Amino acid sequence: MARTRSYSPFKWISRIGKAITVRQRLFLLSGLAVTFTLAIATVGIIGLNNVSQRINDLPILSRVTRLQLEAEIEHREVRSGVLRSYQVALRGNTTGIASRATSLNAVLGQIRDHGKAYQEAIAEILTVEGGAAQLKEVKLAISELAPLVDEYLTKADAAARAISENAPGLQSKLPAFDESASDLELYWAGISDVVQDAENEI
Repeated sequence: MARTRSYSPFKWISRIGKAITVRQRLFLLSGLAVTFTLAIATVGIIGLNNVSQRINDLPILSRVTRLQLEAEIEHREVRSGVLRSYQVALRGNTTGIASRATSLNAVLGQIRDHGKAYQEAIAEILTVEGGAAQLKEVKLAISELAPLVDEYLTKADAAARAISENAPGLQSKLPAFDESASDLELYWAGISDVVQDAENEI
């Protein structure tokens, strides 16, 4: 009965080790050491690049976050300005200004100023350059929001004017403005989530 031969990988390695010279062994070990060192260096460089990119992304995303918060503040200022003009129209002058008309004009001016700051904050977000891929998602969400902000400010101005002029259409303009304000606040809440996700991924 024929005996089966067993092939062990360790025997092959042992034979190869005996077949090569000491000098060849040294060259082989040196080659392995160099390869291992290069592999570690490559991993380190990739890691450093990732860390460096994240460090560069943080100030950009922080700027976007600040502008987003500023825009939300201006949104609330516009809404409160319209409500304040309504209160002035109902109760008369409450700000120490001589006449009701002067007081309403002052509130209208504040609404326009906050509306301008609102649009400027959004425009600045859209011009921010660089940053991580997550920033593109934030800018896309803001760009979709921008037309709604313009519509909101138009309704705010129309409502405030109707209040100051005691226009017959006042009762229809106020609910439309308030609905627009509420819808925008829901959009801003969604954008806040997008920004927060971007910050968590960096």
